[in-house]
Amino acid sequence: MKILHLTQSVNPILGGRSIVVKTLAEFQKRSGHKVIIYTMRMKGFPRMEVIDDLPIVRSPTSTLGNKNILTKAFYNFLHNAITGKDALLLKLMNKVDIVHLHGPIYGFRMIPKLYFSPIIHAWHKLLKRCRVAKLVTLHGTPKKFNWKIYDDEMKLADLVTWVVKKLAERFGGLYIPNGVDTEAFKPVIPIRTDRLIICVPGVITKSKNQLLVLKALRNVPDEVKNNVRVIFIGSRTYEPVYYLKLLSFAKKHGIKAIFIGPVTYNLMPKIYNKANLIALPSMSEGMPLTILEAMACGRPVIAMNVGAIGDIITEEVGFVANTKEEFQTKLAEIALASSYGFLRRMGEKARSRAKLFEWSKIVRKYEKAYNMIIGKQ
Repeated sequence: MKILHLTQSVNPILGGRSIVVKTLAEFQKRSGHKVIIYTMRMKGFPRMEVIDDLPIVRSPTSTLGNKNILTKAFYNFLHNAITGKDALLLKLMNKVDIVHLHGPIYGFRMIPKLYFSPIIHAWHKLLKRCRVAKLVTLHGTPKKFNWKIYDDEMKLADLVTWVVKKLAERFGGLYIPNGVDTEAFKPVIPIRTDRLIICVPGVITKSKNQLLVLKALRNVPDEVKNNVRVIFIGSRTYEPVYYLKLLSFAKKHGIKAIFIGPVTYNLMPKIYNKANLIALPSMSEGMPLTILEAMACGRPVIAMNVGAIGDIITEEVGFVANTKEEFQTKLAEIALASSYGFLRRMGEKARSRAKLFEWSKIVRKYEKAYNMIIGKQ
């Protein structure tokens, strides 16, 4: 089968969706499919290249856009679609068996007046000219301010899939979760039972809500704090004021917090293995890879009950909180435990559960979905 994946970013931006698309494409290629990824152009990167044996094609650069490289890249990506400049993309679309769009496609939250402008729908207009089967995977959770984008992309598709089960049930379509590479992410060292090491992965921003982890630990006794380490993994430059707030809070309350900054993706298995608990305090998520990756490494997770988190974490493998207060209470209780052996037992079960989401299984789900709509063309 010939598959064309369309996504806003892949390399060099390695966010959650970028990793999902790239890894899915790699496993599809291993299964014998011919796969191409089409994405936006980034400064310093060629129009076409091969990364890890995957062909990557980027939209042509236009002279429009502002000085911010990310905003400009998003603008160029959509602008080229509306003007019809990217003849190569249309040609690629019509030479494959399936076009797989990973949405929602947008990039103008920093420019609200343009958010629902014709630019945002340029990408959709180009897709309408495509004559082959189209599958749209929606990776996020729609809100009032961006619902129109989700709605437009659902109308474009021959079939819609969601990574969040409750959204598939609510809006229609198939539920196909993200996957995890259980060979790359696996237990290397056993969980320590004498010290609590909490790993908090994610860019340091208010939306990721890392402060909630520190608030949960502020009132535990000093002898407990001395036995706890909180390791933050992620860039500190997006919201430097928030980063300084975290630093100040940790110092004020005697919490041993370590800010490592961003790390390359291939180092994440080692990071997870250093910890014995992974925390995800974010108040808004789709289906975060962090949870599956941590579980595959045999680490339990504590997280807010948002997006697909409730679909992944059971009480045997982690902790799901419905409110901020519940999150703080549960994390404090874990810290106060006389031994952390129970985390090791949960981690073993977490590994088994993560195997239900192996990429090889997810690839077969997508193959079935593709065949459902290819036969209708």
